[in-house]
Formats: sequence, structure tokens, C-alpha cells
Amino acid sequence: MRTRGKRWHRRRGSVLLGSSLLLTVGIFVPAAASTPKVAPSTAAVSALVRSSVNAHKLSKAARAALHGAPSDATFYPIGRGEFCSTVYECTVGPTTASKIVVLFGDSHADMWVPAILPAVVKSGAKVVVLWQGLCPAAKLSIAAPAYGDPATCNKFRVDMISLINQIHPEAVLIGERSGGVKGPNGFYTSNAEWATALETTIRAISAPGRSIAVIEDTPQFPVPVPACLSFHTTSTQACAVTFDSPKSPGLQAGQKTAALATGSRFIVTQPWFCTTQCPAVIGDMIPYIDSSHISTTYATYLSGVMGRAIKPLLH
Repeated sequence: MRTRGKRWHRRRGSVLLGSSLLLTVGIFVPAAASTPKVAPSTAAVSALVRSSVNAHKLSKAARAALHGAPSDATFYPIGRGEFCSTVYECTVGPTTASKIVVLFGDSHADMWVPAILPAVVKSGAKVVVLWQGLCPAAKLSIAAPAYGDPATCNKFRVDMISLINQIHPEAVLIGERSGGVKGPNGFYTSNAEWATALETTIRAISAPGRSIAVIEDTPQFPVPVPACLSFHTTSTQACAVTFDSPKSPGLQAGQKTAALATGSRFIVTQPWFCTTQCPAVIGDMIPYIDSSHISTTYATYLSGVMGRAIKPLLH
């Protein structure tokens, strides 16, 4: 998994959000920066994905973006590296807002901030991002070499569940990597195990009047997407995977089962990335910075459809 950075970055001339919102969250943007694309509708996203499944050559714009694709990432603005665990450090949006939406999980939660933030701020709330790399929200002991003993993730999860229940958010959005996750025994986690573990976490953060949603995980590619595309600029489908990919399966079915079992909302993201085939390039955009994390460019493109998906959760 990619090491996460220490601050927000603006990559290849694209801006995360509109200028008024950028001022709200205290992010400086040079005057020369251009406005990123935002999809007008879910239908437009699905249509672009379908057309991309049949494309085989990188467009001129996609070729230009390819070099900077691995660093087209917006990271949470903290100084400690690969985690965020306090409200003071982890708040994005208007800090004086009384309403809170928590984004909880691992780096697959953090990567969704550019897509989620506009709608949350528009609703009059702020986002508190509670995440630690390689540590899913699901109550699982996983093999995480970057942190050593799985107890590190287990403690983080317990502490964050306690924090969530202390700050009384109006909604909690759960995002987590589900592909290629191994337990301490070295075996991959099954959908049934993931469903049970995630259901346990959801019930621990459930409260009257609190909305909870699980964001369907992104497809997992066997190799970093930008690297693959650099070798297949005229045969991009060589880098595509199927959904769910037998080469690198995810546990989206387990996520959905847990959401349904707890009465939580399940935010279906597959049509934003795949048909039954998941292309490595969508339109002129490189949607991934590595094998599974979405780029800032693509997260921003999805901010409209994500906003509509989470609107029912925002009181």
C-alpha cells in the first residue's frame, strides 16, 4: 500500500474544490490553477465507463496525465504521516460547524475526501477523518507489516469507535480496503468473515438518529495502474481487470452483507469504475494512483455523484 503524505497536494494543475470552499478549509490555490471536471450525473459517469471499456489507446490528454498519475493524490493535512486519530487534527471543512460527519477506516476512507467534502460542507457540517493505513474498520486482526503486531490496528479501532461515540456525529461513512487482506495466519479473509467483522463495528458505532453508510471498495489491480499503462499506451485493456477480479479479489460482497444486516446504507460505487470490466483509464483520466487508491482528479470528478449518494445521510 502506498505511503500516505502529510498534506494536501494540488497535482497537475487541478483544484480540489471551488475557491470559496478552499478558503473555508484554509487551502491555498495558485491563481493559475484550473477547475477540475465534475460529472453532471450518474448516467454520465456510467456512459464514460462503458465507452472506456472499448477504448484501447490513451488519448493525448491521458498520455499527458500519465507521468504525474502516481502523485495525483490528495492526502489529509496532518503532520504525523499515515494516520489521523484526533478531532483537532482530523477536521476538514468549517471547523466551527456543529454538525459532524465522520469518515472512518483506512486509506480507502481517506482517499474519498475530495468526493465527499463538497456535499458535507454544503449541508453545514464538517468532516472528521479517522483513519490508519492498512487498518480496516472491520473488527479483524490483520497482518500489517508496516505496523508489526496486529494489536496496533485493533487498538486504533477500539479508540476510534470510542471517539466516534463521544463526538456524536450525525453520520459515519466507512471506507476500507478489502482486496488482498490477510489475517495473522497468512490466509486471505473471506467475504463471510469480513461481513461478520464489519457488522460488529457498525453495531458498536450505531446510535439513535445516526446514519451509517459503507462505501463499496474500489477494484483491486494486480499491479500499479500507471506503471501498467506506461507499457500499454496503445493496448490499455491489457491493464484492465474484471469485477470481482479473480486475480486480486475484493470483499465487496461482505461489505454489502454487513450494511444490509445492520440497516446501514450501502453506497454502490462499481458503476463509477466498472461494467463487468474495470478499465485502467476512464475517458482522459487516470483514475488510480497505484493498484487501488483513486486519484484526486477522479475523486473530484465523482464529487457530484457521491454527494447525491450521501445526501440522504445528511440531516
